[in-house]
Amino acid sequence: MKPNAEQLKKLLQTFLATQTDITDTSRFTDEQLIAVITGKKQFTKEEQKVLFTSPATRYRLIQLQQLQRLKAYMEWEQYQVQPALIVTKAATTALVKREDIETNTHTLSLIPHDIAGTSWSIVLELKSDCLKRTYGVKLVDQHGDIWLKGYPDNNGIIETFWQRQESPLALLKEVELKLEPL
Repeated sequence: MKPNAEQLKKLLQTFLATQTDITDTSRFTDEQLIAVITGKKQFTKEEQKVLFTSPATRYRLIQLQQLQRLKAYMEWEQYQVQPALIVTKAATTALVKREDIETNTHTLSLIPHDIAGTSWSIVLELKSDCLKRTYGVKLVDQHGDIWLKGYPDNNGIIETFWQRQESPLALLKEVELKLEPL
């Protein structure tokens, strides 16, 4: 019998809960961990093994990630970035078309790939220098569903394909979106 995803998740949780290593072996410098958090580097297979077997290192990684998010929020506040996207004009027609929602710091574009509106791209263009320096952002609705998540390219753009069944254009009538740092 092959275990399903839920069974594997419970097994992994049980395994991780039994780990008692509370010492951080300091195989990673803060700079190395921050490079991973900011998307500039990925863990090697060997580093992934260390992370998997060391609760203290995982905890340190989480602490650094929270510090990076706090730093990004503080920068956003300094530059007066408003993370909420107030959507009032979107999705007022049944016509499948490109929709652009602009603020003073970013533009969200919903781009259909076909006439039926079954395939979409979501593009977030970060205009503010502060946002472009942010290591990564996610676009989240009030239900906690992530619409887009990633690191901006050199032009401040993050792009993804829409993975859900519902049209993002239709959902915009019902949700409020906001930006959050990763």
